[in-house]
Amino acid sequence: MIKNNIKKGQRIFIEVKSGLLKGIYFSSVKDIDKKGIYIDYPFGNNAVYLDMCYKLLVHISYIEKTGGGCKFIFSTQVSSVDFHYPRMLILSPPKKIDRIQRRRHVRIPCEKDCFFKTLNTPGMLSSMVEKNGYALNISSGGALLLSPEKLTPGTLLELAFSKNNRQIKLNSKIVRRQSSQNGEILNLYGLRFDKELENPRQLI
Repeated sequence: MIKNNIKKGQRIFIEVKSGLLKGIYFSSVKDIDKKGIYIDYPFGNNAVYLDMCYKLLVHISYIEKTGGGCKFIFSTQVSSVDFHYPRMLILSPPKKIDRIQRRRHVRIPCEKDCFFKTLNTPGMLSSMVEKNGYALNISSGGALLLSPEKLTPGTLLELAFSKNNRQIKLNSKIVRRQSSQNGEILNLYGLRFDKELENPRQLI
């Protein structure tokens, strides 16, 4: 179903690749049903309604933030125009919606407790003491770690997840650090694994 791929309120880009309307326009999804996708009627220059006619071929793209920042694209035609206020454009249901991963690795929401300790890093001593962390998301290539510990980019970590009464350990490196919304109490660390995971869902 279309609703499983695109939601109400989604901001979209509309591209017309030829003709007088050639260009890229912005809109947002207002409603979705079996007839198609209802979107805000796009404006052209000087806030003038565009004359998007019946069966005009349009190419739609959008970025789903909750999907790890993935980009989705599909092509369809203008089905009809609803001239009632606010004016809406109705797009025919697409045959398929293609997902184009913006990142090399798909991020999977994780929200899982974990442990970590520092390894030999230039200018730092290794720590045998495991510290608490919280993985917000994970991918084949890395993870986003939340921790009160103050660490610096370049630090090597041994990350440990518990599942089914066993521990899964991964060596990783901090590639970036940013303060969380809670200020300096918690910090977010972007980690890159030494070896890519074939199935990161095994850690969830």
